[in-house]
Amino acid sequence: MEISTLEKNDYRRYTTKSEAHKAFNSLSGIIEGITLDRRLNQKEIDELDTWCSEHEFLARQNPFNELISTIQVIISDNVVTLDELEDMRWLCDKFKGGFEYYDFITSDLQVLQGIFHGILADGVVNAEEVHALNYWLTAHQHLESFYPFDEIYALITNILQDGIVDEQEKKLLKVFFTEFTNVNNPELTREVLQLKKEEFKIDGICAVDPKITIEGQQFCFTGKSTQNTRAEIAEIIESRSGVFI
Repeated sequence: MEISTLEKNDYRRYTTKSEAHKAFNSLSGIIEGITLDRRLNQKEIDELDTWCSEHEFLARQNPFNELISTIQVIISDNVVTLDELEDMRWLCDKFKGGFEYYDFITSDLQVLQGIFHGILADGVVNAEEVHALNYWLTAHQHLESFYPFDEIYALITNILQDGIVDEQEKKLLKVFFTEFTNVNNPELTREVLQLKKEEFKIDGICAVDPKITIEGQQFCFTGKSTQNTRAEIAEIIESRSGVFI
């Protein structure tokens, strides 16, 4: 059943604080993600325009009145300079402390998902973005026990061990990022669906933490995992020459 505009507005009286905070975190991440390689193309500009349109209902309240109007002015000529990139990032930093709905852990995880979104906005993952993302992850290690930070940090660490981001690794990152984003790019959607058919999957076992030595070590797991059965965990530990007890 379709919800009327009146019903949506009535519902939002109770959800605006959470929606506003999540929208801001998402925007901060998107801007961070699309600026990792220090340039914007038309698809990334279009993604910013889409975000502004989807959050028009917030445009009358602070700080979205300034955020949305500033972004719309910047992208109106379909050219974004380095100075304009910095202006958008500066605005997000300026208003970062103005929200109180989510705690800082949840906020940073929402920003991280926004970064995934920003990286994928143009349908391309390049080496420069991967290295810049690694820098962001290293600076936010207070998130290391939380999903999906734990998974992406381990994945990026493994990818960068040889200092090269090859095409297979870029494809793997695309598959991972799309698990947390809703990018308006049908070409990317088709590509990722094909990659999944080709068995591009994420292991998802303890984030394969680079600080953990598995070979020759004993592991005992208690409780339940939402990602793997005990038998699957045992198989993965043993495949890496560890001992599951």
